[in-house]
Amino acid sequence: MSWLRVVKTPKLEPWELRLEVSYVSKILGKPLTKEKVKENLERMRYGVEESGGDTLIVQVPPYRADVKHVIDLVEDIAIAEGYDSFQPEIKVQPPTIGQEHPDEVVADAAREALIGLGYQEVTTFILTSRESQLDDINLSGVELVEVVNPTSREQAVCRRFLIPGLLQVFSRNKHHSLPQKIFEVGYVLLPDKKSETRTAERLHAAFAYQNPDASYSIIRSTLEAFLTSLGVCFSVFPSDHPTFIPGRVCKVLGEENSELGHFGEVHPLVLEKHKLENPVVVAEVDLTALKTKVVGGQTQDGV
Repeated sequence: MSWLRVVKTPKLEPWELRLEVSYVSKILGKPLTKEKVKENLERMRYGVEESGGDTLIVQVPPYRADVKHVIDLVEDIAIAEGYDSFQPEIKVQPPTIGQEHPDEVVADAAREALIGLGYQEVTTFILTSRESQLDDINLSGVELVEVVNPTSREQAVCRRFLIPGLLQVFSRNKHHSLPQKIFEVGYVLLPDKKSETRTAERLHAAFAYQNPDASYSIIRSTLEAFLTSLGVCFSVFPSDHPTFIPGRVCKVLGEENSELGHFGEVHPLVLEKHKLENPVVVAEVDLTALKTKVVGGQTQDGV
């Protein structure tokens, strides 16, 4: 039958690769003669035949299944030559220089400042529930980034505030001793119709203190120390916010009266929803706005 063919296996015949000596020298950054390249290949158990110019015909043994390309031959030549015979050298200036992302620079500075103020870092989920972001902190009418076909009700929206997560941490750790001082630095998502993704990602920092002596003066002094350590110019003015007790809440303004965040004493209704029995003070600051506003920090007090 003409369509039948005989295949003998395993194939023990060597196969050939064409190797240029100039290519070896270029890759290794070290001038090598044709004779030296041939010597090194033979030391690595290759068969070598000379061809015209600076070309060598290299016979690859059948057991060297790892050899797929001439660059594999160059590697074996380098091994035979000895790695210690090569001098490390940067031939070309790198096109780019690695550096921290601006967000990470601000985030690291914020973490360092809050740890220095005695706070412990926590991490909560970006996906959360609408009730946690709004109802549980007395907010309403705030647009959130929603998840299409969420796996559960607890992961139906993306967080817009960090404060609810800190209050949940307090609620789950009531059995631990007081005082409790925690903070989180992380991203929140806001609806943005002008963006390609229809969302805007902002880096926030929030910190909270729970203890019988928790008061407005404590959270304000902490906030001032925090922003001053970042070298931020800011102003503090009275504000209204349903998450906080009226008269014990302020907003923080940066340069050109841009709003950076709020701080104050948490409203009793919010504490009751989280089943917290002790006063809590909390602050949240937009760190994304601080990336271009770190200018050397003097407090301008509007209260």
